[in-house]
Amino acid sequence: MEKNSFDFATLFGVILGFGLIGGAIYLSGSFHNFYDLAGIMIVFGGTGAATLINFPFAIVLPVFKVASRALFSRDVQYVKYIHDFSELAQIIRVKGPVEIDKRSMQYEDKFMARALKLVADEMKEEKLREILEMNILVLQERHKVGQEVMRSMGKWAPAFGIIGTVIGLIGMMATMSQPDTIGPQMAIALLTTFYGLLLSNLIFLPIAGKLKHNTDMEVLKNEMILRSEEH
Repeated sequence: MEKNSFDFATLFGVILGFGLIGGAIYLSGSFHNFYDLAGIMIVFGGTGAATLINFPFAIVLPVFKVASRALFSRDVQYVKYIHDFSELAQIIRVKGPVEIDKRSMQYEDKFMARALKLVADEMKEEKLREILEMNILVLQERHKVGQEVMRSMGKWAPAFGIIGTVIGLIGMMATMSQPDTIGPQMAIALLTTFYGLLLSNLIFLPIAGKLKHNTDMEVLKNEMILRSEEH
């Protein structure tokens, strides 16, 4: 009733974004003008360093695995869940908790299987609700960590881009006696801001948003199961 399917919209959005920006760069002149190793080091290195300072290494380490989930979307068949709830209610009235326990083993959805086992154990409604609500809360908090890492990187990347720009401007001011170097150095200074804004608005923040959307979908499904188990 639930599966993770590859989200072509996400992949298409990334390709479209980089494609249009790359096309604009190509039309503006040369790709070489948009490459600066020092700027890349400042933005990537600074963002990575700030992330390691702010979050424990155990959280940062799997960040790329977490980010890869943005390429998938949850396909939750809510109508099928509703149909099953009606069927399970009938089963428990006719055959009792033992049959519900057997049915719980048929579900790949861990939350659904856990809820049915609690029902089969004839747990009191108040305690059942407390356990399932705690499961939902733990899920939200666990997923929130990856989202927060991505949002933080989206915040720091432009900041380090500005730092790189300031460094470039300082270098430019130091060579004001050489007018021929002012234009190229100004371009290099602005590149770091470009790198920071590009990473933030096309990678980090969209990934954080997609992860939050996936979590919201799962929480909605779990809350629907919770409400059904209460009855």
